[in-house]
Amino acid sequence: MFKRIALLFAALAFALPAFTQLPPVAPESNLSKVAGIYVSSQYAKNPLGVVGVNAPTGTGSQTYTLVKGWTTLPDGRFVMPWTVNQTVTWGDANQETDTITAVGSGCGYNQPLNTCQITMSVTYAHGQGAQLFSASNGFYEAAADAAASGGGTVYWAVDCGNTVLSTSSATNTLTCVVPKTFTTVGVSAYVTTSITTAVSYSLGISGHTAAFMTSCTSVTAGTNCSQFVPAPTALAAGTGTSAVLITMNATPGAGALHTRVWGYTMIQSSY
Repeated sequence: MFKRIALLFAALAFALPAFTQLPPVAPESNLSKVAGIYVSSQYAKNPLGVVGVNAPTGTGSQTYTLVKGWTTLPDGRFVMPWTVNQTVTWGDANQETDTITAVGSGCGYNQPLNTCQITMSVTYAHGQGAQLFSASNGFYEAAADAAASGGGTVYWAVDCGNTVLSTSSATNTLTCVVPKTFTTVGVSAYVTTSITTAVSYSLGISGHTAAFMTSCTSVTAGTNCSQFVPAPTALAAGTGTSAVLITMNATPGAGALHTRVWGYTMIQSSY
């Protein structure tokens, strides 16, 4: 018996070095506020709200009563995320993205349940239990939190994914959105499929098509635009968000790009 136990420990001692050679996997931080900076992506991970009692059944402008007037972020912080002009995405079977037009006085932390009301115009009906999510990768929600705290800086990073370039237009409007007012920090553009006909391209938003990157000439699959990233620049182009644009110097014959942009936006106090 003791001999078997000794053999078992010997086997474990022999195996342990192999296990300790494996590199540790660091989990992604879930902090929504770091050194006074609000991290927008953390505001997009959990549902912002759930439709509660007396849900309307129509379309057009509708007012929804939410179960709670606040949301809980991944790090445990409670925030009131609702603001006028905020875009939200429905998480039910009738998925759509809508803009909030009114926020009731019952919305806020520690308000009674089933008293927070928000209004928006919808294309489809949404019933009790329907969830609402951020449609701006957490930007509007982080901005609301910063504004309610006397102002602050919101850091945002948006991965626009892989875009197969249009062969009928020199402009590609991506589905990802960024704030219209920001300070650029960085951009990544990686060629996943070689680009033909066009020989350069820029990355920006409407009216500022080179806000993130100017005339990158990397067109071969496997190359990137690391040498075409400008110095951080402040842009003030209004409130709200705008789609990211890829603007080619000519209509391409083929090609695809994986793009990602990140930056900061300064938020003013709401009081």
